[in-house]
Amino acid sequence: MLIAGVVIMSVLWLFPPTEIVYLIEVDETTRTSYFSDSIDTSTEVSLSKFLFDFDISTTGNSTLYVRRIEARGVRIELFHANAQTAFSEQVPVTVGHRFEIEIENDDKGYYNPLQGWIDPIQINITGSFALRRKPLYSDVLMSFGAIVLACGLLTYMRTEYKARARVEK
Repeated sequence: MLIAGVVIMSVLWLFPPTEIVYLIEVDETTRTSYFSDSIDTSTEVSLSKFLFDFDISTTGNSTLYVRRIEARGVRIELFHANAQTAFSEQVPVTVGHRFEIEIENDDKGYYNPLQGWIDPIQINITGSFALRRKPLYSDVLMSFGAIVLACGLLTYMRTEYKARARVEK
């Protein structure tokens, strides 16, 4: 029982489980920016913590923004990563809010006196991002592992006590 409890708890600590709540695949060519639809994290399991898990690449320098959408459309920036072509990030977010992802094309275009206005370069944005949370069964299994470990310790202590009592007689 001792070994079973330690194994259950060790596996959950070393390999924390997550489940995908919302997955978006991105494959877009644009001169402007990519905006996701709003993503709602309201859920009946309010104890869960959510993570946006990004695996996005672009063909030009871009900036990744994660914004929370408040009442009346006010957007509050929670995270940004500047001027990159690859994003491999994990951003924690809270339950009960709406969020929006933007991948901004950092090339805004420019004016050339000989040619006039030069449009921004096109960039290709590919990859995916997922909203993940810790599943409810994880806490249940951790509690079960702790109970099994405690029962194993009590059994060991009782057996040790009985063995000592026999030796003393």
